[in-house]
Parts: sequence; C-alpha cells; structure tokens
Amino acid sequence: METSASLRPRWPGNAMAKQNPQEASNRGFWYVFADKVGTVLLEGGEPCVRGNYGPLGTELRQTYTVRGPWVDALWKPRKLTHGKYDECLYLARDGYTGRKRNLVAVQEAEEAAAEDAEMAETIKRICGNPSVYRPMKKSPPLMESGKPRT
Repeated sequence: METSASLRPRWPGNAMAKQNPQEASNRGFWYVFADKVGTVLLEGGEPCVRGNYGPLGTELRQTYTVRGPWVDALWKPRKLTHGKYDECLYLARDGYTGRKRNLVAVQEAEEAAAEDAEMAETIKRICGNPSVYRPMKKSPPLMESGKPRT
C-alpha cells in the first residue's frame, strides 16, 4: 500500500480558540466540570473534582464565568437534568429569565405527555379486560321508537 507524506488527517481546528483562546479553554473546563447525566460521584455524593479552577459560584480559588449557550449546549442533547440545568442557569446568570421560561415550558409539556400516556395505558388496560369493561347493551324497544320514554 502506497502512502504519501503529504497525506494528513483533516482537522479544521477551533475558530474560537484562535480568536479567544482563554474562552475556549474555559468552555473546555466547563464541559469537564459540569455534572452531566451519568457522572460518577464520590461515596459522599459530591462530584469528583480536583484542581483550583472552576466555574464562578464554586469555592475554588480561581474561577471563570459560565456562558448561557454553554449550559444550553449540554441541556438540549439531554446531558443535563432539568434540576441541574436550572442550577447552572442560576450560576451563569446569562439570559436567565428566557431560559427559565423555556425550562418551565418543557417541563409542563413533558408532564402533559406523561399524563396522556398514563391515561392511554389505563384506558387500554380497562377496555382490554372484559370482566371490568362491558359495553351497554342496546335496548330494542328504545331503539325502535327513536324517542326516549317519558
């Protein structure tokens, strides 16, 4: 198999890192620091964090500001729970009210969908059991006249 010395993998790089390397670094630290779904915790329930550089609002010695779009970038693909998203929004304080409104709307829609699914399951269970659900029999005299008796 013949290979060329000029053949290299294509990596477009990070445009943000070229424009503002500190912000790109902070976003990388945020991604690692964020308590995503499935994050392993220590025995006491606290996150496994080492170092002295973390998001603003922590007790670490050096901090950086978390931007709202960074939090959204983890919540939209469902890497953050709703509770953790709300907590991170409060710490970021970047577009809090709009994002909070969006969170509340999503939670209400999910609750409505869960209620609809539960209702459909209950109806299916009841209607599928002939000992519980029996349709009313049609009464021939009432059906013939077409008028209710008085």
